[in-house]
Amino acid sequence: PNFIVFDFLGKDSIRYYKRIDVEPQVFKNIRIFKENKNDDDNLFDRVNTSSLNKHLTSEMKGLTAKVFRTFNASSTFQRLLDEDDLSNSTQQEKLNAYNRANRMVAILCNHQRSVPKTHDQSMEKMRHKLRSLKYEKMKL
Repeated sequence: PNFIVFDFLGKDSIRYYKRIDVEPQVFKNIRIFKENKNDDDNLFDRVNTSSLNKHLTSEMKGLTAKVFRTFNASSTFQRLLDEDDLSNSTQQEKLNAYNRANRMVAILCNHQRSVPKTHDQSMEKMRHKLRSLKYEKMKL
């Protein structure tokens, strides 16, 4: 096959899963990288954030993985907005275009909502309220 699957836990343990079609040479190179490695080994075990940022900074002063990611998201967002002629659009249509572009960039960056820290506390309050309402209903 000429596809690779990325399936790993990223920042804040949020799963990243994507199947990507690749050129045959890319598939062949990945197969070579995987030789003598277990499934749970890092594929690119010689690359880390520090070495990547050092390389990027050598190519362009101030460039880091974070700066690149922000640039990529910003330019993609602008390109998506520019695809639509919004000059004669209503405020709602402009808002819809903005939200659509924002969603697409969120997908690109694998942004996902995580469970809030107060989730358990909120659920307990709701259970208590539900019990109270059931009790009140029973009294009627």
